Amino acid sequence: MRKLFILLFLGCLLCTRISAYEATEAHFAIEQGKVITIEAEFPWTLRNALIAFDPSLETATVKSEFDAALFDYVKKTLVLYIAYGDTNKLDYIQELKNDGHAHAFKYLFTYKSASLSSLNNTLLFGQNEKQRNYHSITIDSVDRAHTTSVAYPTMKFRFKKKFDFTDWRFRIGATVILFTLAFVIIKKAKA
Repeated sequence: MRKLFILLFLGCLLCTRISAYEATEAHFAIEQGKVITIEAEFPWTLRNALIAFDPSLETATVKSEFDAALFDYVKKTLVLYIAYGDTNKLDYIQELKNDGHAHAFKYLFTYKSASLSSLNNTLLFGQNEKQRNYHSITIDSVDRAHTTSVAYPTMKFRFKKKFDFTDWRFRIGATVILFTLAFVIIKKAKA
């Protein structure tokens, strides 16, 4: 009886370990420094998404064709926005070691540095409407977590900015206020 209990316990442990890598989950670790890097781990469904994105991959025989399609797919479906709605361009993709998971793909995406204001991540959303993309974000030593889904593919970042007296908006506002104040004082002095 004791051996049966131990086998059942180990079986349950193994089952929870196997389900840790769901086909409808992708994980992203985002860091902003001099460049923005995103370490991404995808399930096996990435291959299907790439074939749906570029049907010519169905007959592809070399890995470089998949790599080129992956670059175009990521550039289209993982869009990083910087200030004022401009997009940050994907610079390059590097394949990483899979940590022993043959059914997963791991990549490092590098974007040119800029102040990240929002992100739109629709990677793998065409494969399953239950797709979830989990993000852990580190910007200016602040850690956050966020999930994007088919219903909510965008996340916005709000960070407390240091007040900058050299900002052009501050200068224009201060100038307008000072001229208005001077105009009112001069008008009262003449009256």
